[in-house]
Formats: sequence, structure tokens, C-alpha cells
Amino acid sequence: MVSGKNVVIDSLRYIYDGNRIRRIKDLSQPSVEGSLGFATTVDDSIDAYSYDGNGNLVKDLNKDLYEIKYNEQNLPVRLIFYDPVKGSDTLSYVYNRGGGLLEYVHGGAERTYLGGFELEGGNLVYRGGEWYLDLSGEEKNLYLYIRDHLGNIRAVVSGRGACAGDKQLLSPYGMQIKPLSQTYYSNST
Repeated sequence: MVSGKNVVIDSLRYIYDGNRIRRIKDLSQPSVEGSLGFATTVDDSIDAYSYDGNGNLVKDLNKDLYEIKYNEQNLPVRLIFYDPVKGSDTLSYVYNRGGGLLEYVHGGAERTYLGGFELEGGNLVYRGGEWYLDLSGEEKNLYLYIRDHLGNIRAVVSGRGACAGDKQLLSPYGMQIKPLSQTYYSNST
């Protein structure tokens, strides 16, 4: 619901080449707020998605992702984004021979992984399946993940019971969802 009216957020038409998507066209009207639903950032006549010979996505122009490089294990090692306002941005990954992530670099920040441990900027964190232990600083903190029925993390709670960080609404794929309305209705009376 936008401005008190029901609106169609997404009415998507997909153009394929075999089983590979080439373009997505949104047939719905742009929303008043401008950021709801799928955002097409390229002309509908241009292929927004490209793939390599192994079927790996190497370009997604709708996400300003201009290049993805893969290693011999088909794991992404470098992603290059380009925004006309912000300029170029790069994400880099380093893996061990078994395909385990060893290092992540983005914008000068480097995160190193070893087993369940993560080291970033001198801060050490250990991540278990349903929790993580922050060993940085004077006070050590244990955090628990609260998940929904699909396994998505909905909240992170400290061992003391306080909600850690900002409350966000996320899609099953981890992208932040902007709330459509602050008014919620129930079938119960």
C-alpha cells in the first residue's frame, strides 16, 4: 500500500536465451516512492545479464555489477561494481584449495577467515551455526541468531537478552526490504 492505495509493485517479464536470463522488464507503473520492488537500471533492449562458458553470471547491469571473475573452482574472486556517481568499487575473495573462504577485501577493509574465526581490523570473532562470539575489546559478547521458518536471520540477540544492531526486514536472499506501510491489519478481531 503506497499513499493509501493498493499498487502493483512488480509485474516482471523475463527474456531468456535457453535457460539463461538475458533481460527483465518491469511492466508495472513506477511507484510513488521510487524504490519499491525490482529496479531496472538499463534500457529494455540491452542484455543486462551475461554468463561465461560454465554458466556463471559475469555481468548484472541492474545491480551495477559490471564484471565477476571466477577461479578454477568456479568461485567468485573479484566483483567490480560501477556507479556513475560513486565510481568504481571492488570486492575480492581468496579461497583455499578446498574452496573455503580465507580472505575478503572491500574498500580497504580486509576480513581474514580461519575455521570459524574471523579477523577484521584487529577484532576477532568466532561464528558457530546459531551464534557468534565477539572476542574484540575489553568485554566479550555472545550473540544468538533468531531465525524465521526459512532459516533467514531476523534478529541478533546478545547473551544478555538485548537486541543487537538495527532491526531490518530482509528478503529470503538477504536484501533489505523497504516497508510498504506502517499500518498492519489482522484477520482476528
